[in-house]
Amino acid sequence: MRKAFTLIELLIVVAIIAILAAVAIPQYTNYVRKAAAANVQATLSSCLTAAMAQFADNGTTTYTCPVKDDNNTNATITLDSSGNLSSIDPTTFTVKGHAVSCTADTTTNTITCTPQ
Repeated sequence: MRKAFTLIELLIVVAIIAILAAVAIPQYTNYVRKAAAANVQATLSSCLTAAMAQFADNGTTTYTCPVKDDNNTNATITLDSSGNLSSIDPTTFTVKGHAVSCTADTTTNTITCTPQ
């Protein structure tokens, strides 16, 4: 007697895999988008720290920071005359095809990036 999978069993397995893929692929894409935003935010926050250190050393209020996005963008962090965060330019980046928007909170001296 030959033992093998029946067509029904194979169809059930294919259906289960399709259902899992339908759930997993959007979640994976969402994780990639969030990771891109976290990467840009970490880079800009590190550059903000460097900009503040540079301001403390020599009073320079602008700092250019390379952001590793799809376009190898240089972001400019501007500090006010007190050495606090004033602005970042540009505020949008593209990482692995995903748009990331960043804002500068001048009251808390923080940069927040969110996926678009």
